Amino acid sequence: MSLTPEEKLIKEGWQKQATYDDPRLSEMVEMYEEIGLEVHLEPLNAENESGCSGCMQLKPDLFKTLYTRRKVEQGMTNDEG
Repeated sequence: MSLTPEEKLIKEGWQKQATYDDPRLSEMVEMYEEIGLEVHLEPLNAENESGCSGCMQLKPDLFKTLYTRRKVEQGMTNDEG
């Protein structure tokens, strides 16, 4: 059985934060980077959203799901960090 894109990200250490559009998306990316986290954005997948996502589905290209994880230092394993 293959992993979904979201399951693959989680396995790689990414943590889903939320789905945003701009200007909030840019603000959140900047904030997470300022506190030293890696940021990864994925296109909207309405099936992965809890609650009402009807407005997001009208203009899905505007929305991105934001994932974060601690930066992995060169030569350091997940067990060490």
